[in-house]
Amino acid sequence: MLDKDAAEAKLKALEAHMLDKDTAEAKLKALEARILDKDTAEAKLKALEARMLDKDTAEAKLKAMEACILDKLDTAEAKLKALEARMLDTAELKLKTLEAHMLEKATAEAKLVVQTDTLFAYMERRTTLLLQMLKERVDKLDVGADKHKVMFTATGGDIKKDDKLVFDVVHTNVGNAYNSSTGIFTAPYKGVYFFTLTCDINYGMIELHVFKSSELMMKFYDNTEQKGHSGTNSWMLRLDKEDKVYVKPVLNQNLQRHDKHSVFSGFLVEPM
Repeated sequence: MLDKDAAEAKLKALEAHMLDKDTAEAKLKALEARILDKDTAEAKLKALEARMLDKDTAEAKLKAMEACILDKLDTAEAKLKALEARMLDTAELKLKTLEAHMLEKATAEAKLVVQTDTLFAYMERRTTLLLQMLKERVDKLDVGADKHKVMFTATGGDIKKDDKLVFDVVHTNVGNAYNSSTGIFTAPYKGVYFFTLTCDINYGMIELHVFKSSELMMKFYDNTEQKGHSGTNSWMLRLDKEDKVYVKPVLNQNLQRHDKHSVFSGFLVEPM
């Protein structure tokens, strides 16, 4: 009986020991599970740290991108402001130039108006003065029309002892300025006179000199191989009162008198 009880006791002890062993194995398994859970937790932690690291990197990249965008935006704003300033300066300069041009144009137009008014006023005064002078001159001409009439025509053509050519046949002598005895025309008034001389040439060459008082004014030449040839010359002279006009032949051996062909004439064109 004692042996049976002892055996039972040992069996119980063994069972208890086996139970403790199972408990220990359970605890070991639990510990292993806990260790496994710890590794899993560490892996998860590392993964989380990696994700956080990736997040920090992403945030850094994002911040860098934001900084780059801000820099570009600031640069673009600076360029835009510079462009606006340039455009504003250019616009202001063009506006000032346009204003100056318009002011110059307005000034020029004002000056033109003043000059035009001045010119019109001057022309009006000038016209009035000229009309007045013309009226006075017409009045004088009307009053003294007969007084200033001077004209003559004479023919002949004799050479006198003082070598003057004298046309002694007078056809017209208004104003009695031509002397048919001396062949001298004496200007009764200061003015411009017109003269014509025609001479009959027998044959060959002649030379005639025209004098104003004692001053030689011009020379006339003619040369012909035909008999009975006539040469004509005309001229204008400005004479003072009492100036004398006459003709002297130089080569005269071929000059012949003719009461119809040799003519000396003149008249007053404009008194002064």
